[in-house]
Amino acid sequence: MAKQVLSIGNCSYDFSTISAAFEKNFSVEMHAVDDAAAAVQVTKTQKFDLIVVNRLFDLNQDSGIDLIKKLRDAQVQSPMMLISNYPEYQQEAVAAGAVAGFGKQNVGKPEMLEAVGKYLR
Repeated sequence: MAKQVLSIGNCSYDFSTISAAFEKNFSVEMHAVDDAAAAVQVTKTQKFDLIVVNRLFDLNQDSGIDLIKKLRDAQVQSPMMLISNYPEYQQEAVAAGAVAGFGKQNVGKPEMLEAVGKYLR
């Protein structure tokens, strides 16, 4: 059965690139939302095996780290990862309740596959 993955705040190009890497290496069904309100709504009705959150949302530049905090406060149990090339933001996301994420520069590379594989195998 395919693992369910929610992508939050990525532009269509990044969503396509990330989805292609995930789908090539794992049995997944990808879902996408553009903003925090949609993310909160969908996580109330569906469980995800992994949630990947862009550091700054393409639609409105909202903070992915703020959303991670909000979803943790709402008791969302799914593992969440920040997508960011910057180590300081990765550390901030982990402190907010995320698991170690990956940067866009690592999409499809062994580092990313190892990080997400823990949740998608």
